[in-house]
Amino acid sequence: MIDFLDVNFGIGSIIEMAVISGLVGLPFVFTSNIVKINRILRYVAGTASLLIGINIMYEIGVIGKLFGI
Repeated sequence: MIDFLDVNFGIGSIIEMAVISGLVGLPFVFTSNIVKINRILRYVAGTASLLIGINIMYEIGVIGKLFGI
């Protein structure tokens, strides 16, 4: 049987993710008319995302010995 707390947790998680996603997107909306700043913001966000992904792959693959290295 579905518990009220489970439903409450699920709905709260969905709402929180929507709010956080909206807040993360605000700098891009506010700088949409300023092309240079918007481009720099996109490059910084992309580079940070790439570095986080490489770090996760390193931790799982090398430190976690996923490939036996």
